[in-house]
Amino acid sequence: MKKLYITLLAITFGSELYAQSDSKFWQNIQISESLETAEKKEKPAQFMVTFPKNMPSSWLINLGVAYKFDDIFKYGVSKALIEYHKNTLTDKEQNNFQVGYGITNKILSISEADPFSEFDSEKSIYIDADLKYVYDGVAIKNSFASTVLFSYYKDGTHGTNINSFSWYNKHRQGIFLSFYGGLQSQGIFNAKDKDSKGLIIRPLYIVGLQYQITSKSDNYNPIVRLTLDYTGRVDAINTSEYKEDYTHLFKAGADIFIAYEPVKVSIGGSFNYGSDPLKGLEKQQFWLLSLNISK
Repeated sequence: MKKLYITLLAITFGSELYAQSDSKFWQNIQISESLETAEKKEKPAQFMVTFPKNMPSSWLINLGVAYKFDDIFKYGVSKALIEYHKNTLTDKEQNNFQVGYGITNKILSISEADPFSEFDSEKSIYIDADLKYVYDGVAIKNSFASTVLFSYYKDGTHGTNINSFSWYNKHRQGIFLSFYGGLQSQGIFNAKDKDSKGLIIRPLYIVGLQYQITSKSDNYNPIVRLTLDYTGRVDAINTSEYKEDYTHLFKAGADIFIAYEPVKVSIGGSFNYGSDPLKGLEKQQFWLLSLNISK
């Protein structure tokens, strides 16, 4: 009989992390599922592991860690980043490692007076760009990849915000609407299958919706969070022998939070359908139950 364990990495090292929570280094650490975008909507890292008695163990790890450098750009940040995505629980396994450097910077800003508030609202255009080395441990291939995304940011106290929370019911309920669009390029230069070598350029877009309920008695920290995310892309240029055509990834999830310091910890479930070529996720449909952490 299989025994299921949700990995308690965040809790195991919680005391050590909490002791460092006031340090400059810890304040600049970002923990997420993926570091492709810099939206304020949290995408927690996911962990799960199974240890069957007479069978190999199975793993789920979706983890991105970045260190942010605050002082390089006047209107943004840069970051060194590393990601690891491993999933042996699904029909088609995933084992993907990424390391690189990214920037987030404001390229256009329009501030205006808000007639419904004493504060001004801000409307801006941001660019998110990165350059990474990517290794796919299932297909056994190496590549360099870059993603350049543009996003519209609206933050004010009246109306619906974009890429920022809109709060209702005295900050007890929040809605986060996000949208990104841009280009992703991947140059595969060393692969077990020689036909997969080549340059791929994918126009892509990412849309997301998040709803959360917060606790007034606990500094408005989230209690329950519901999320919807959709990514669409197409290989407009592809010099390899394998054409991708239009690919997509849809995710719907729910999280219940159990801790907030030194990292947010939640237990969540999600429905996933589609693929992500850069992260080595083959097209498939599956459910996940995981322990999630974010910072």
